[in-house]
Amino acid sequence: MDNKSYHIIYLNPAIEDERFSHLHRFLHPGNRNKTGWKSLLCSNLDTSHHTFLSCVAKNYSGSTPKRILLRYDLVDSILEVASHKRQLGFVDPEESLEEQLDRSE
Repeated sequence: MDNKSYHIIYLNPAIEDERFSHLHRFLHPGNRNKTGWKSLLCSNLDTSHHTFLSCVAKNYSGSTPKRILLRYDLVDSILEVASHKRQLGFVDPEESLEEQLDRSE
């Protein structure tokens, strides 16, 4: 069975600037409003480009997840969360990406 990785990307506070308002719908609302952390949940992380990382990010505006590009200077850290079957705290790899991301709200 293939394990799939998800990532929580913690962002620099500069992401709150108006010039990045097109990305605000991807910021996790719980972290943003309660703790002040700026983070997003994503899959399919690609760091092979030298200027941008890309990933499929959870869209908290209710729309489907979208592939986004982030400048590296906006990223403070990246936490990888691997999915494993029947392990507390991890997602089920047999669920679709949309089901897993919707459940994380």
